[in-house]
This record gives sequence, structure tokens and C-alpha cells, in this order.
Amino acid sequence: MTHLLFLFFFLVGGWFIWIGFRKYREYRILEDTPRASVRSIPMGLVHLNGKSTGEHFLTSPLTRTPCYYYKAWVELWTTKVKDDTKEWKTIRTDVDTRVFYLDDGTGKVTVIPNNADFHATRTFQAETGPGARGKRLLD
Repeated sequence: MTHLLFLFFFLVGGWFIWIGFRKYREYRILEDTPRASVRSIPMGLVHLNGKSTGEHFLTSPLTRTPCYYYKAWVELWTTKVKDDTKEWKTIRTDVDTRVFYLDDGTGKVTVIPNNADFHATRTFQAETGPGARGKRLLD
């Protein structure tokens, strides 16, 4: 029995080490990526900074602001039946993106955000319903 427990912890530890090295590798790739202006973009990965522009923008469903990417979700404050604990449960999620240009003053580059990993700042949060909890809207 102790051999099986040892094997289990050995495998779990190896898995955590493997995940850690993968995350470290991803971090190093991002850390070593050079910053550039649009006018002088080299081949490969670069960090760009600029203003998003384009013709076909979206309208965020909750704040009604023009944008090129949004993720909105609605959560409901519910009680679990089996252990009588309360939690937020996501009941609807909506995500949409559009192709846009990034303009940094030296030029424009087309951004096609399909399958991109977004780390956007939340711009809206509201709670509705009776009492302190009900539905929470996030955008």
C-alpha cells in the first residue's frame, strides 16, 4: 500500500514539475520578446503598443460602448442543495471579436484576434435582484 502511495505522489510531483517548466518557458518567451513600433516590425513575435482603430466595431451588450472585443457573462447567486452553501453560478456567457488595426503613430498593422488569449480589464460590474445578492452582470 505504501508503494502505491509513493508512486502516486511521485507521478503527481512529476506532473507539477512538467507543468511548471512549461509555464516558465512561456514566461521566458514573453519576457524575451522585443518591443517594436509598427513601422519597424521584425519577423516573429513582438510587443506592440498603440490605439485600436477600424471600420467594423462591436457594441458591448452591457455598457453599449464601441469595442473590438468583449466578454460578458451573467452569474446567479444560488444555493447548492446537497450542502446548503451559496455560490455564483454562470448562467450565460457571450464573447465576440472583430478584426481591427493597431495604430501607434508610425503606422497601422492588422490584428486578427481569432483564438487569441485576451487579458482585458473588466469595465463593468453590477448586481441586480432582491437583497444583497441576485444576478451579477460582468463585462
